[in-house]
Amino acid sequence: MFKAWRILFFITLVCTLTACNKETPTSPPTMPEDDRDTAWVDWDYSEVVVMESYPMQVDVIVRGDVPSPCHDLHYEVAEPNEKNEIHIEVWSIVDPGVTCAALLEAFEERIRIGDFTEGGYTVWVNGMQVGEF
Repeated sequence: MFKAWRILFFITLVCTLTACNKETPTSPPTMPEDDRDTAWVDWDYSEVVVMESYPMQVDVIVRGDVPSPCHDLHYEVAEPNEKNEIHIEVWSIVDPGVTCAALLEAFEERIRIGDFTEGGYTVWVNGMQVGEF
């Protein structure tokens, strides 16, 4: 009897997790104009990466968790402001009508900031300074 419950639980878990297939974003999307919900993501690691090239190519690597496997990761990179700050907003979008397992899903995203001929910039993710170049 106990073995049958474990098999049933495993099958239910696999079906739930595979139902929430998502694609990795390829470019910064815009906020949805429909009835989908947005949520900030929990990120616990970030790194500014400067490639050895001219002009400098700069990326930010962000690792963290989205609230569930059904949340799609999105980001938007703003142009540098007058203080040479580059702000990146990272969030997730989910259809509120979708039933999904309530467990965190890890992500790692490499976000292209742009090409720069000189340094002197600070990089911010969701309002927190994460590095400079």
